[in-house]
This record gives sequence, C-alpha cells and structure tokens, in this order.
Amino acid sequence: MKKIILFLILLQASLFLNAQTEKCGTMEALGEMFINDPGLKEKKEALEKQDQQWIKENGRLKNVTEYNPAEQKISALKKGSNPTSLSHWGYDNVLAKTIAAPTNLNQIVSPSPNCVKGGEFVTVTGLVKGNVYRISTCGANIFDTQMSLYTAGGAQLVGYNDDWCGQQSEITFNPLTSGNYDILIDEYGCLSNSLCAELVVELIYTPRPVITIPVVVHVVHYGEAIGTGRNISDLQIQSQIDVMNEDFRRKNADISSVPGAFRGISDDALIEFCLASEDESGNPTTGIDRVLGGQASYTNSSMNSLVKPNTIWDRDSYLNIWICNMNSSVTTFPGGAANIDGVVVHYTWFGRVENVATPFNLGRTAVHEVGHWLNLYHIWGDQSGCTTDDFVTDTPVQDFYTSFGTCPAFPKYDGCTSDYPGVMFYNQMDYSGDACLTMFTYGQTARMEATLFGARASLQNSQGCGNTTGLSEKNILSDVSVFPSPSNGTFNIKTKTKEYSLTVINVLGEEVYSENISSKASTITLDLPNGVYFLLLKSGNKLSSQKIIVQR
Repeated sequence: MKKIILFLILLQASLFLNAQTEKCGTMEALGEMFINDPGLKEKKEALEKQDQQWIKENGRLKNVTEYNPAEQKISALKKGSNPTSLSHWGYDNVLAKTIAAPTNLNQIVSPSPNCVKGGEFVTVTGLVKGNVYRISTCGANIFDTQMSLYTAGGAQLVGYNDDWCGQQSEITFNPLTSGNYDILIDEYGCLSNSLCAELVVELIYTPRPVITIPVVVHVVHYGEAIGTGRNISDLQIQSQIDVMNEDFRRKNADISSVPGAFRGISDDALIEFCLASEDESGNPTTGIDRVLGGQASYTNSSMNSLVKPNTIWDRDSYLNIWICNMNSSVTTFPGGAANIDGVVVHYTWFGRVENVATPFNLGRTAVHEVGHWLNLYHIWGDQSGCTTDDFVTDTPVQDFYTSFGTCPAFPKYDGCTSDYPGVMFYNQMDYSGDACLTMFTYGQTARMEATLFGARASLQNSQGCGNTTGLSEKNILSDVSVFPSPSNGTFNIKTKTKEYSLTVINVLGEEVYSENISSKASTITLDLPNGVYFLLLKSGNKLSSQKIIVQR
C-alpha cells in the first residue's frame, strides 16, 4: 500500500490546477502556505490526528480502518472487492421478518432467528429522521451479500451498498423522512438462495443541537453602486446564506434528485449560518461589510497582504467571507494564520439571484469552500490517480476531477471507480456544476463536527448571532460609490438622511478629514495616501461606517 505524505500530495496537486478553469484554488494555496511556513504542516497534521481521535471516541464511525493523519492510505472498505456490480437490484424480494427500529443509542436489533436469505427482505418500522442507523450484514456470513434499501412497499430506492466490508454490505443511513423501510438482501448477481445472512440495525447517532455560525460578508468592490457589479446586493448575499442553510442541513429540494445509491449515505450536518447581528464590539450590524478596494481585481496574494488583515473580524467568533473579483475561490483550513482566515469567492459565484453566472449560479461554490473551512478535502484527495484519498470513508476512491462545471449522466465511472454507483459527482466537495452538487456524506459531517468541537470550537461561544435589534438604527448609509476610480480619492456619498457629519480616519484612529453635510448626495474630493480608511457618517445618535482601501 503506497504511503504519500500529505505535504507532497498538496504540492503535486497544484501541478494539476488550471487557473483559467479552476474555481477552487484552496489546495494550491495550502501547498504554498506549507512551503512558506513549514510549521503549519506539523500543526495541520496534529489537528488531523485530533479530529480522527474525536471521531473515534465519539462513536461517529464504526467498522472503519483508521487513517494515519500524516499519510494517506486507501481503505479496503472504500475500494470494494467486486468491480463488476453495475446496478442495484429491483424490488422483487419476499418478506422474511418485520422488526422495530432501535430507539436507544448503540442499541442493536436483528431478526429472530437472524437469518435473511438471498431474495428476502426485512421491514424495519419506526426509523426516525435525524437518527443515524448502521444497517449491516458485515460479519460471519457465507455468501456475498448486496443490500438495497427501499421505502416500505418498494416505492423508492433510498440506499444501496455492495462490498463495504469484504463481500458484505453496510449502509450508514439518516432517513430523509421518518417511517418504515424495507431492507432487501440479495446474493451478488441478484441471486436468491437458502443460505443465511446476519442483519443488524444499530442506532449509532442521535442529533445534537444545531450549531449556528455567525457570518460576516466583506464585499470588496471598486466603487460601483450597491447591487451593481462587484458591489453585490444584500438580497444576493442573503440568498447565499439561504443556500448554505439548506445544504448543510440537507434541506435542499434537489437532494431528491440524487440517486438512492448515494442519497442513502447523505447526512444533515446540523450546521446553520446567520449574517452577524452583533459585531466584535457588541454593536448592532447587518453582517455585511462593504469595502472600497483599491484594485479592480485580486489574487490570493494581494487579498492576503492587504485586504484580509485590514478587514477581518475575529475568526474565533465569525466566519469571514470576502466577495471580490478573483479568478478562483480560496479558503483557509483550520490552523492557519488568524489574520487571513476565511473564504474568498468570486462575486458572480456567490448566491443564486441577480449577478450570478452559470454553471456556478446556485451558491454551491461557497458551500464547497465552507466545507474546506470545516476541514473537508476534495473528494479525490487532490492528486491525479487512485493512490490518494480524502480522509473520508464513505466517499468513493476516484481520479482527479473530470466533470468540471458539468453534471454528467449517472452512473459515471473512471479508472479508480469502476463499480456501481461510480463517481460521487453529486458531492459538494467535487467539481461538478452547481446543479448537481447536492450532498455531504455521513463521514464528511463527522469530520465537520470534529472540527466544530476541536479547532473551531470557539465559534460555539460566539455572540455574533445574538443581537436582533437596532439594525435599521445602524444602517443609515444606503449607497457609497467612487468615481472614476478609488485611486483619485473622489467620493460620491448618498444617505437616507439629509444632515450628517462625515469623518475620515486612518487605521491608527487619526482623523484625516471632517465635514458637516446637509445634502442627501455629496461629492467629496480627498487626496489620500495608499492605505486603509474608514468613512464615519453620524446623524443624531445614528452611526454608519464604510471601509476604503486606497491603492494606486
């Protein structure tokens, strides 16, 4: 079994990334960070070990080969031993037994006697949405089992597995709806027989309370009016928060389009997001921070050197998302530098309304990047070939992405995955188009949970979502634009109030300009040196601010 150090994997991965078609540059950026900061590699490996230990100690995964955090290894559980299975089997079995679902954590129920023959099915009553069940024939069985899971009566296939553990089958199943389900057992080849398979249904996870992460969206524009170009509207931003809340909770309507063979291992991550209503100082906020940038477009390097350090909110209390004109999206993994931590997304890939561009027009780019921020890798393990993996047991081994921006026909196979159901191009951590990125697996949600109770545990104490009053009092600034460019220091200011005072301060808190204004629209010319500034507008006891980055 080939051993590949994670550091080398990420460096080699960068050789395959094409800046013109690459929408996610996260792994390339991480490889560069490892070069610049060798200590980061060791810290990342320590955090990986910590996450794996948390998953093991909290019983999130069972019957799983443990990964060495410093080396990536292919688990035989994922590869499968039978490459000739090309489909699931139809609903043509006969009832063997009806059993009630387990109701207590770690409780196991089985038919009595525990003998399910090829060509039979067992009905399990009372499976509960949100509970996760291990449905398995792994054990001392004497024929090669395949398992298909249907809603009771056979109306819909909702799960399938072959060869999870040697020649036996297992599904980790979180029902989309509570109810009764039929577990079909067949001998490989859709055969019936008189031999016995041992079936167990175990309740392995009950849902914890939802964790809500406060989000601040930094809109880095170039002087456009709000709702135009880079300066995307509040509505577009809110639509992205809506997508994230749907996808991380498995409430997205298009989860129903995922074939049952993959949908059966999809999961609710129990993570939600809110636009922050309270800033770092406890003041009311909309969670939207509009930043006048000094460049028409950015690279990862220019974002890290100037924009992020001067705009970031405390990464221990907020998820920082920057929206700008950059040709790829980039995210920091847990453990990176505190002053650049967060997600960067191109402004036409953010949200699902108004200024969005196909095939990344449904908000899935940000979902993908937040997955990285919560310690998920690309599903193929970020190297061409079949020798690397993503530290997740229930995603298939697959080659470097081959369906960038598209939704191929199901099933799709490649040189690594030649058995049904093939490549999981429905997974949020793949590179398919937004229309088919629809699911996280149970193994992926376990990794994200480990991160939220590990490296990003401080987010659970954040008060960023706690203040729901005073937003209209705060937001007196309706529009700020600059023409013809940020470098000439000419500002066109529009507000909702006629009389207000304007103060401009630099990052040291020094006042560089002040004026009382009695007009809803005003043009002000300032000769500002390169740097970061704050426009403060005050009317009575109401205050609003706008960041400006001047860079000639």
